[in-house]
Amino acid sequence: MVNPLVNVLLGAGEQYLADEDASDKLKGDIIDGVRKKLYEVEIPLQKAELNKIKKVKQAVTNRYGEKIAEAFDNYGYYEDGNIDNAFARIDKFINSTQDTEKSFRNKLETKMSDQDFKSVFGANSLTNMREQSVEEREARINSIFADRANVRDLLVSPGAPKEGIKGVLFGDRLKPSDTIAARGKLETATEERTPEMVPVSDRQSIFDVKTGQTMEAAGAVVDSIPLFLPAIPKYSTNELNTEIAQQLQVDSVFDAQSQTLLLQPGAQRQDEVNAVKEVAINNLYRFKEADGSGNVASAIRFARNYLQTNVGDFLSGNFTNYTKAPEGAFGPIEGTAIGVKDQLVTAAEEFAANSGDQTIMNADQAIKIVSYLADKAEQFTGNDDLISYYLKSIPQIQLDPSNPDFPDRQIKDLRAAVTFAYNKNNARGR
Repeated sequence: MVNPLVNVLLGAGEQYLADEDASDKLKGDIIDGVRKKLYEVEIPLQKAELNKIKKVKQAVTNRYGEKIAEAFDNYGYYEDGNIDNAFARIDKFINSTQDTEKSFRNKLETKMSDQDFKSVFGANSLTNMREQSVEEREARINSIFADRANVRDLLVSPGAPKEGIKGVLFGDRLKPSDTIAARGKLETATEERTPEMVPVSDRQSIFDVKTGQTMEAAGAVVDSIPLFLPAIPKYSTNELNTEIAQQLQVDSVFDAQSQTLLLQPGAQRQDEVNAVKEVAINNLYRFKEADGSGNVASAIRFARNYLQTNVGDFLSGNFTNYTKAPEGAFGPIEGTAIGVKDQLVTAAEEFAANSGDQTIMNADQAIKIVSYLADKAEQFTGNDDLISYYLKSIPQIQLDPSNPDFPDRQIKDLRAAVTFAYNKNNARGR
């Protein structure tokens, strides 16, 4: 007589084999389905999208240069794979500043430090990260599907029994009801892992980037100059000229043909008026109203104070008996003095020591003063009228050489020497 337990075990064995076959077939179907989806759809699509992005980046490189292309790659401007959209986004960004495409590119390539570049645009190329992500995913998928036993283990239902004889026999099997969960486990293991980027909103504003060094002279501190300035808000020329005429007390006349108020400061104050107007316009962004316009009255007050601090106070603090007087009866108002103060000598020596330029470091004291004052003009870059006003405000005085045995080192006209040095530096794109 056959033991009833044997019959139970024989039946269980037959059922085991049947269930095992069904489970294996289900696993195979899931694996084949996911494999086909990955290799025939998702991976090719991912590579195609990456190639579109790379073509956009190359087009941007061809038009704007490598530095701009890298900057806006980090900003994610190429993600839709559309070249026209990328150009539009970049142009809009540049137009949010006071720069032209050429000057913006020059600043990124020659004036913006690597650290500032990373702080503003990010440290990683999104295109490169996506390419690495595709390569990593493909390698991971290949590794998973290369080991049939391993990929089958990924499919086991997490709810399968693990204890007793049923757990021994059926714990690694799949049933039709497990299909969705099992497929999900395999897809999760092979899914794309999107690179993590620092959100643009968390990065430094490009308008916070500074250039130059903080200088102390005559007890006044001059802040480093912003490398980029926001675009100029809209304003009324007539309102601007009216406010300048009132605040600077210069004559004006209304031109009926052009419907424009024209300033008539005369030769004596033309340089000052031009400088105030330029600085006011370039700093209107500081006084932007709710309607998007700039408050010209506030901007002009700012400009007047700026000129006073950075030209008037700076020069009077560094020259003995410094004053402004007209050249001739009706000529422009220019700076005069009888000599230099010790603090100008000290500031020039410090400037030379920190310049990193061996020629300046080894130069005569008079040359160091010229270099220091010319560098001051460099800090006004983007304000040509202000630079002209500053240079004409430097007194026409003589600087003797430190060593009387070298009379050729004498500076006969300080204003002319500083103007020459500035023009020379500017010509070579310093």
